[in-house]
Amino acid sequence: MRCNARRPRPGSAARCGESGTGAGSRLGGEQQQVLSRKLRGHNAYYGITGNARALSRFRFEVQRHWRKWLNRRSHAARLNWSAFNRLLKRYPLPPARVVHSIYAT
Repeated sequence: MRCNARRPRPGSAARCGESGTGAGSRLGGEQQQVLSRKLRGHNAYYGITGNARALSRFRFEVQRHWRKWLNRRSHAARLNWSAFNRLLKRYPLPPARVVHSIYAT
């Protein structure tokens, strides 16, 4: 049975957009597509019964890191959480959801 460890691997959420995809240098819609694909893959692998809280926490950490990357793009205006939530309405990330049930036959 797969599940997240009590203490997740350090930086797994932070690595969602680094190096291989270059999500930090893409535009909003392209970043959203890359991060959505990675979140769906994470949900597909770790999305088992009883792991919903860890999936939600991982999704929040990805959102937090995305906001951090966007704040690094410009020193003129910082992106507060209300503005970032408006951005999430325009470019939503997939919800954290359980994909595999351990009770299914």
